[in-house]
Amino acid sequence: MAKKERKMLIWVGALIEDSDGRFLFLKRQKGASVGKGLWQLPGGKMEWGESPLETLEREIMEETGMKVKNPELAGAYTSLVPTKKADWHTLLVVYRFRAGKQKVRISDEHDEFRWMNAREARRQKLFKDLDRFVEWVVKNRKGLNS
Repeated sequence: MAKKERKMLIWVGALIEDSDGRFLFLKRQKGASVGKGLWQLPGGKMEWGESPLETLEREIMEETGMKVKNPELAGAYTSLVPTKKADWHTLLVVYRFRAGKQKVRISDEHDEFRWMNAREARRQKLFKDLDRFVEWVVKNRKGLNS
């Protein structure tokens, strides 16, 4: 059997917080190539030449219709994601900001959205390693400046 290719990916996403301290999660389409039906944070792949903040602004607008306001770096983590064609070593850079009064308008990449606290999120099928990261952010929570 041929050895699978190993690839690296930089993904930028957001913990978008509502006025009740819950975070926005998006459910991947059942027909998605990776993460079918799993809940994830809004975000996506960094494109060539982009900064993490540029990626954040583009992906949040594409996936939620929201504008990024006063983002703070929440943290970063790595995850190994095997697929049929390759094994991915992913660096995930996550920012945090408050939604304010913005309304969510999801893209066709997702089937639904839901505001959840860490406890509610742990009961869902989350994208690989996301549960540990959300728990770490909540445990080490500091106030947002916005």
